[in-house]
Amino acid sequence: MFGTASKDRLDFVKSFGASEVFDYRNTDMENWVEGSEGRKFDVVIHTFGLQALTDAWYLVKDGGTLISFFQPPEDARPEGLTTRDVKALFFIVKTLGEHAGRVGDLIDGGGFVTIVDSVWPLENFEEAVERMESGKARGKVVIEFVPET
Repeated sequence: MFGTASKDRLDFVKSFGASEVFDYRNTDMENWVEGSEGRKFDVVIHTFGLQALTDAWYLVKDGGTLISFFQPPEDARPEGLTTRDVKALFFIVKTLGEHAGRVGDLIDGGGFVTIVDSVWPLENFEEAVERMESGKARGKVVIEFVPET
């Protein structure tokens, strides 16, 4: 498994089992792939940021899969990219109670490692978004929705 992070979070990402990590802010993906140490991957999962999504295209093999949680991958495909037959998927979470219950069971059973940076009330969503976009969050930034009674 391979991961990316800012330079001060490389050890944090490695602690999740990544065999290799690099600083995405100081690495040119196109040059990294073309270099002697570069390689491409069967599956690339992208979670946030337009530049990171553009860079992800350089990392996926011909016939590989690129999954984005941020926006449709085709919108960020670099012009002139020679990678072919990539299955580009845009993943939007649709909440289903039964799925949430199964995920909860997996978390309770130790099947997932959950890292929460911070929890924000809905009325402070702007600060939550700022925290997320700052690049300083260590884990997920959660906005709490409390139903009215």
